[in-house]
Amino acid sequence: MTTTIACPRVWEPCCTARVGRQPQASPHTMASDRDTCCRLVRLAQPRRHPAPSAWTLAALEAPVIGSFLAYLAHERGTSARRRQVRLAASHACFHDAVRQAPSHRGVIPRVLAIPRQRDDRTPIACLTGAEIDALVAAPDQQPWAGRRDRTRLRVAVQTGRRVSGLIGLCWQDITLGTGAHGRCHGNGRTVRCIPRRQDTISA
Repeated sequence: MTTTIACPRVWEPCCTARVGRQPQASPHTMASDRDTCCRLVRLAQPRRHPAPSAWTLAALEAPVIGSFLAYLAHERGTSARRRQVRLAASHACFHDAVRQAPSHRGVIPRVLAIPRQRDDRTPIACLTGAEIDALVAAPDQQPWAGRRDRTRLRVAVQTGRRVSGLIGLCWQDITLGTGAHGRCHGNGRTVRCIPRRQDTISA
């Protein structure tokens, strides 16, 4: 969700600028951090008389961050895992602020001391062999799009790739012939090389 509220002059460099300096930074991470910044400013603005552009880190003390997390939980119904993402973005920004704004050493440790909230993880259900076969056989093989979809399903079943990984799959990531394998880009900018079975190579 977009917003026209400006980020504070100290907070903003600690968000998108910090992530932008990282090699191979994900645009989704940059967008999430920017969204966290703007949501936090929008919540805190009614409590502050100066415009957000005039704020320093002192305006974003630990109680404000705590109120922001409580607002996400009780008013927006945000899941615990999503709140963890927002808190992680705040922690990362304040970690970076230790070097950029040393005069706020009294504020920064209190924000970094905000604990993570435990969340209940839902067990992952697995498909049976018959269900996998039915899923892979579902696309119509006559049109090109059907053959593409079946190939994607074969790759997903064999490698466990996420949807974003399947969509971003390029021909440069696939090696055929002897030692056939595919490169898979995962979380944390990790790269895995996964062997391919003969049926997937043929597809």
